[in-house]
Amino acid sequence: MVGRIHSGIIYTIGFAGLMTLVLVACSNSSGPAAGPAIDVGSASGRGGDRVSVGAAMTGGDGKVVATSAEIVYDATRVNVDVKPDGTPDCTVNPRIGAGSAADKTLLLSVTNAGAAQKKLTVGVINLQNASVISDGDLFTCDFVIAPGAQPGPTVLQNTPGASDAQGNELAVTGASGTITVK
Repeated sequence: MVGRIHSGIIYTIGFAGLMTLVLVACSNSSGPAAGPAIDVGSASGRGGDRVSVGAAMTGGDGKVVATSAEIVYDATRVNVDVKPDGTPDCTVNPRIGAGSAADKTLLLSVTNAGAAQKKLTVGVINLQNASVISDGDLFTCDFVIAPGAQPGPTVLQNTPGASDAQGNELAVTGASGTITVK
């Protein structure tokens, strides 16, 4: 297996010459915004409710072909919902999804992030094209609020990443979201 790290993207060539690509979320949260912003939204609900949280990009300037968001949250209060096949319940926005000009899909994973935290990683990408992603909504993910969660906010700590058509990491900023338990 041969691997190469290139400006926020890891290319790995493995068995039978198949190439996989993983975006590494990188952020530049200090100083003025020099590139795109990928912001995670907010939602509210009561214990046991299912809520949708979206992410949107602004300032892409026609350069962004792939994005990522690493979203760390307190899993004792909220958890990303899962589909029957066990994958995170996230959906690419149809305006950039399959059959659109951008024709992107989602790469998803959930991992433990220490103590009671989990990390949801959402990549918006197409391994077969370098079509630009226009500014606007990128994806939504459904979360379930724990039935016994006490009222108050739960931060969805966002570490965003983006790359251009040459695989270069772009300076990117992004706001974290919240899920507020009522």
